[in-house]
Amino acid sequence: MERWVRLPTETQEALSEIHAAAEKQAVSIFISGSFNDQEHKHQLELMRSVQERYEEWCRRNALESRRVCRGVLSRVFAGLDEAVGGGSYMRPRGYNSYRSDLEKATQLYRAAEGTGLLREEVLTDYLMEKSAVGENILAADRSLTEAQQRMEAEKMKREEAEQQQRLLEDYNHIQEQAIQDQQRSNQENLRQMEAKMEEQRQRAKEELERAVSAKLKERQESLEEGFKERARLMQEEVDKLKQEQQQQKQQQPQGSSWLDTTADVLETGGMAAAFVPGWGLAGIGSMVVGKVLRWLKK
Repeated sequence: MERWVRLPTETQEALSEIHAAAEKQAVSIFISGSFNDQEHKHQLELMRSVQERYEEWCRRNALESRRVCRGVLSRVFAGLDEAVGGGSYMRPRGYNSYRSDLEKATQLYRAAEGTGLLREEVLTDYLMEKSAVGENILAADRSLTEAQQRMEAEKMKREEAEQQQRLLEDYNHIQEQAIQDQQRSNQENLRQMEAKMEEQRQRAKEELERAVSAKLKERQESLEEGFKERARLMQEEVDKLKQEQQQQKQQQPQGSSWLDTTADVLETGGMAAAFVPGWGLAGIGSMVVGKVLRWLKK
């Protein structure tokens, strides 16, 4: 984050946005390179580490804001402090002058840029320290009646309460932002975790599909090889039958019509007689039928 942020930030949101971007990148890099983190142990460790890092940046941001604010405060309130120290306001109508200078310095302080998110905290501390000074100046101002002094004292109390309320609102805002940051962090981690799981599921699905496809191809090839082997065996049987037929013809020159018919079927039918339904084997001698039946039982 050192490359992305310059402390102090004007608001907590500014630091939060930078942290969110850095966290998103860190989680993305981790998840893309993580393996076998089934219980998400390492991711939880990363989340804790990132959160601790962010809290450290928040502390540094607060410290830097206080440092800058005190420097601005000492500069813009220098004239007022010098006048108070010199007793310039301990005179008739001195309280009005004090209040006017105090308001001008306060406006200059709040208008200063780069003071950060604890601007009101540092101002509140300073005004509380000067509260007794204002009361003393008010009491010493003989130009005011007792009724006017009571009204000014009540006004001073109201302004102090308003300043405390302003500070409380700032603290509440910072706390709310911290809660939102934690919720956003959890949601971002969950989102990327779900995306990673979906990616893994998709990858597993694709790998399974490839494995199934390979097995089917292997099975098909095995079946084809098996048919080829069976065809080869059948062809051997056919060739053997032809040889026996030829031998029988040689032994019986006159021949018989059923042997001629058998030869014609075997020669013209070929492998179709073995595989095409409806091609009968009737008419072949019992010896041939037995051989074919025995082969079919294999």
